[in-house]
Amino acid sequence: MDRLVERCVAHARERRQFGVPIGSFQAVRHRIADMKLRVEAARLLLYRACARQDAPDALLGAALAKTAVSEAAVRTALDATQIFGAAAFTGGSYEERALLGALPSTIFSGTSEMQREIIAKELGL
Repeated sequence: MDRLVERCVAHARERRQFGVPIGSFQAVRHRIADMKLRVEAARLLLYRACARQDAPDALLGAALAKTAVSEAAVRTALDATQIFGAAAFTGGSYEERALLGALPSTIFSGTSEMQREIIAKELGL
């Protein structure tokens, strides 16, 4: 996910539309900022889950981390395809491969819906 953010930042600086870099457009800047926010939040949840693997709430931490990381990967890849536009789908681009790799992550090792059930159960619901 870090590489996707880095590639989007570089592309936003280089790609010009209407005579200016697309990174000068608020919508593009905010999309990239949201990508970075999601990546860092998911990373912190993962680190916390790893650090607390022997704690009584380890299952909750693992479910939170798995859901956050897999959904951040999908959303980040989708955002990257928006920033790159049609170029994201030509010739097996990195962005296209990232999206195709991220989509199944919400299914394997327990779907996001299953993870939400675990989270709710661990919260006593």
